[in-house]
Amino acid sequence: MLLKTQGSSQTIEYQTFQSLHESRKLGILLNEFATTLAIDGYKIDVHEGLNGYLTQRPDRTPEEQALHKLIEVFLRTTPTLDEPLTPEHLDALNAALQSASPSEASDIMLPQIEKSRQGYLNKDYYTPEKTKQTICNILNDSTLNPIIAELQAKYFMVALRPYPSHNATTSLLLRKIYYEKRNLGLLANMAIFTALSAWQHQAYNLDIPSHDHTLHPHNCGEGFDATEFTYCNVLIYANELRRLQRKIAATQASIAAAREQVNASPLLSERQKLIVNKMIENPLYNITIEQAAQHCRVSYSSARTDLLGLVRQDFLVLDSPELANQAQVFRVGPATMALLGPANPKLYGQSTSS
Repeated sequence: MLLKTQGSSQTIEYQTFQSLHESRKLGILLNEFATTLAIDGYKIDVHEGLNGYLTQRPDRTPEEQALHKLIEVFLRTTPTLDEPLTPEHLDALNAALQSASPSEASDIMLPQIEKSRQGYLNKDYYTPEKTKQTICNILNDSTLNPIIAELQAKYFMVALRPYPSHNATTSLLLRKIYYEKRNLGLLANMAIFTALSAWQHQAYNLDIPSHDHTLHPHNCGEGFDATEFTYCNVLIYANELRRLQRKIAATQASIAAAREQVNASPLLSERQKLIVNKMIENPLYNITIEQAAQHCRVSYSSARTDLLGLVRQDFLVLDSPELANQAQVFRVGPATMALLGPANPKLYGQSTSS
């Protein structure tokens, strides 16, 4: 299957994604995190929340706390490859994601992805503990196609909600762990909840039947016939994998093109190029004079001259410290950000009006 070969952890795309700076990875994952948190009831300003995470700002709202916990756990969790998944593992994942209740309820997307299947499901049978065990049984079955297994487990988690809260984010984390265990790491980073939400709301740009059509009526006489529904989900997975591959390639190309411009500039010294290239890799990178002196192995005065020169050229901006004993912090400036878009003529000493 195409998803298994192109979604493998051995692909160049996966290795490229893994090598990206954390802020670049989050740029690719951010919409999926926002959708998943919205399903769990959190209305997120993701860009403000991401900035707070990367600058290590204390959480100001339950929404920021929920986002920051999800980011931290998603990026840091690694699978235990030889151990089968258990309900206790799921409990630990859910517990790690717990945060304060939303301060403002979102318009919850996909509150029950399989709402049309309620007539076929025995809710009395699927208690929280039975649901968790069913999810583990599905994911531990090595004879099942891993994409179909993860797809089924996702719907059990989000539709039947075995936990009082954070079911969607638990499912997102479980997806990562499962695909990493199955050597399909690239698939863990697809924007699946985002795509499924758009599909349910008739806003997904793919020539497939509507979400509602695939769910009702599909009684084959022995329960719900999920053939068409599953097939459309797999098509969405394949489309999202292609989108992810394009995002990774575009991110890599953007970094490479910006580095090429920096390295060709006659206006920047080698030390200044090193600093700007660091900020191209991580747009929220910041540095002090002391750090620059240590990093470039030069005197404090030389580092200060380098940084102030970058400020004059708009590659850096300088935060004014609130207290006299605080270090001056230099952050990414508008000229550096412009490098990630169209070519910046200022870098080559050309007039911006030419």
